[in-house]
Formats: sequence, structure tokens, C-alpha cells
Amino acid sequence: MELQEAINMILKKNCILFTGAGFSSNAINIQGGNPRRASVLANDLYAELGIDGDGNLSSAADDYLEEKGETELINILKSEFTVLEVKDEHRIVASLPWKRIYTTNYDNVIEMSGRQSKKLITPVTLSNKTMHYKDKGLLCIHLNGYIEHLTSETLNNEFKLTESSYLDVNPFLNSEWVTMFRNDVKSSDAIFFIGFSLRYDLDLKRIMYEENEVIRKKCFFIVSRDESAINLRKISKFGVPCPIGVESVSHMMTQASRNYDKNEQDEPVFYSFKQFEIPQSVPKLSDEQALNLYLYGNYDWDLINFSISDPDNFKYYLYRNKLKEISEKIFKSKTDILIHSDLGNGKTLFLLGLANILRSRGVNVFMFNRYFDNITESEIDTICKMKGRTVIMLESYASHFNIVETLKVFKNDDVSFVFTERTMINDTVYIDLESKYFDKEYTTVNLNKLSSEEIDSLIKMFDYYGFWGD
Repeated sequence: MELQEAINMILKKNCILFTGAGFSSNAINIQGGNPRRASVLANDLYAELGIDGDGNLSSAADDYLEEKGETELINILKSEFTVLEVKDEHRIVASLPWKRIYTTNYDNVIEMSGRQSKKLITPVTLSNKTMHYKDKGLLCIHLNGYIEHLTSETLNNEFKLTESSYLDVNPFLNSEWVTMFRNDVKSSDAIFFIGFSLRYDLDLKRIMYEENEVIRKKCFFIVSRDESAINLRKISKFGVPCPIGVESVSHMMTQASRNYDKNEQDEPVFYSFKQFEIPQSVPKLSDEQALNLYLYGNYDWDLINFSISDPDNFKYYLYRNKLKEISEKIFKSKTDILIHSDLGNGKTLFLLGLANILRSRGVNVFMFNRYFDNITESEIDTICKMKGRTVIMLESYASHFNIVETLKVFKNDDVSFVFTERTMINDTVYIDLESKYFDKEYTTVNLNKLSSEEIDSLIKMFDYYGFWGD
């Protein structure tokens, strides 16, 4: 894939932006200058201490902290990385509809560029929880800390600067944001690293090196025109080096935006998930359809809908008493649900009834169907960003823990999940589900017993169709 082809894909909202120090180098900070590179700032800190510098910012920060104290160091960092003025190229890049934005920078260049482009970009750090943000496409994830969050408390943990903060083993690799990043790398059309050379960040090198050749071909590293040949050679191990500079790539992005046909943007099509909708036409019910349901488990979605809304005229679906209680809990309390039963005791049909009730109340309802490499994660992201209340259903969760982990990453307060599993398996693995996903109370539903009312309804259904035989 060529660079121009990749740039054209940005407008389809499935590309990632990753910025490094080179992206912010032309911005103007509150001192009236450009933010200094790490090595330059390190040597300047050493010079103030009367020590010959070696360009190591973490060591310089530790020495400065010991000599001058937290307040002095924080003031220097805030003066250096708080930006008051950005350039056109910054605004152009930030204004595009990125799937996600990541940065190793401390500064506020992305956030300010977004505001000046009438786009509100929210800064987050590794200490923030993914589930607290609904539209994750409007986030800028600061992997090393964010200057406006810098305090005495965050200096040595959230803010990756001093030696002690670097001793925190793999903070990015151990955060829940790394799951999102890995999913983004796999599912995105293209990944743009602007002003970022992978020279220093070992965590990112590990992740990028783990990925296959197909992914490396869609990674584009925009670096300065005077980037050294040896660095370009190193970059080529992780993606396509493009020594054209930020300004030139922003011009290419502007041209792509002008040429883009907005009519090409279609409604999302889902392959991994089934989206439930209320049927518009009245179906016909036959004895054979009822027999197929109760003997073989072959259901008709339209008939289930009408059987719930008009049970006298559509004797088809056995309404379980717990449906009302569970639908109310999801709708009002936004709780998550864990359903279990033995084989053939009604988990799938319970989900379908629940889907009907929730959809009739305006809730978006999706059920996982099958996994598609590089598509499933992107669909989960799209579903979780939808307006209004959303419910995602996952059957046989023990076989899909990779999906469970992705669901947790993209979850927000408007999304509830419904998991199902066979009772025997659930008894063995539900603790794993709690550790991998649940971080709040959830409701468990056991479908193994029919109530007296449900038994009477089932008998009447079998009488009506003559299912008893001799």
C-alpha cells in the first residue's frame, strides 16, 4: 500500500494516529519557544546543576529533583510542554476522523489543535479506565503522561519521566489500554506514526515487532526530511519510512479531504454480530414451524417477536417469567447479566426474548455470531459508540475470552453485556469471567427450572399443536 492510498483511507474513520516529539516540535509553548527534545531538555537541566549532560532525561530529572525539588521540576516541565500556539499542520492532522489517537508526548498539542478545529479531543493517561469514555475515537491516549495532569502525586507514577517511574515494569503493557492498542493495530486500515521514530520506547517496539508482515505494511512513519539513513533503516523493520515531514503530509491529507466523496459513507455493516430489529411485516405461523422450534431448536425471529407481543394469535414462544425482571434490570440499572443452564434448557431462546423486549424499548441489541480476523474488534468499537443504550450478547463465553477482554476495553456506561454458558462449564470458569471482565455487581440467571406457570404454558402449547402423540 502506498502512502497516498493510506491517507485516502483516513476519511473512512478506521485509521490510527500515533504522534511523537517530532510532531510537536514547531508548536509554541508559554515561554515563546518550541518544546525541547528530550535530550536537549536533559542537558539543559544538567547545565543548571553544573553537570555535564549525557542526554538522558530520566537521569537528569532524578538529579534535578534531588537538588531542586518537585516544585521546581514541575514548573519547568509545565512551562516547557504547555503549548499556547499550534501550526496549520497540527490543526489539519487533529481535525481528521481518526479511529484513535495515541501519543508519547506530554504536551497538549493534539488537544489544542482539536479545539481550534472545532473538535473536542479528551486527554487520557494509562491510569484512566477505558469504560469511562463512550466515544473512544475522541480520545488522545498519552502513554507517558499528560502535562495538565502533572502534580507531585503523578510525577513518579503516571508521568513517565523520572528513573523511578521507568522502573514501573511495563506500565503500558500491563494497562488495559494495551488491549485496545493491539486490537487497533490489527483492525485498522492504516497506522500513521508522525514525528515518532521508535528509537526509545521499548514497550512499543515489542508490540510492533510481535505483529506480522501484513500489519507492518500498513504502518507509515512520517519523519523529517533530514532523518538519518541508519534511523530510516531501523524504522523499516516496523513499517514504511516516509521522510517528508509533518507539513508535507498535512498537505496530502488536506487534498484527500477535498477529494473525498462523503456519499461513500454507508451505514455500518456487521459481520461478527447480528443486529436485532423489530420486524415490519406480519409472519405466517404453521404447525411445522412450531414443531421445528420445540423438536429441533430452529427458531424464527419474526415469530418470536409477534408471539411476545400477541401471544393469543401467535402460539409459538414460551415466555419465561424472568424475562421481565432481567429486562428491567438492564434498562434501569444498566447491569450486566450472566445466564446459565444445562444443554437444551433455553439459553438461546431466553436471549432472543430478551432481545425483543429491549429492542421494542429502543435499546440497540447485538449478538456475537462468529469471529472475523481484523473485523470483530472494530465492530465492537463501532457498536459501543452507538447513540443510546446498547446491549451485547455473547453465548458460550468460556470459548470466547478474547472477545470478553475486547468487550471490557470498549465498554462504557451506556453498554450492558449478557453472557451465557452451560451450568457445568460456568461453575468451573465463572471466576475467570469475574477477573477478566466484571468490575462491578452483576446478575446471575439460572434457567434450569421451569416455574409452575411456565409448565402450564408449555402444556397448553403442546396440547394446542398435538405434540403429545399417543
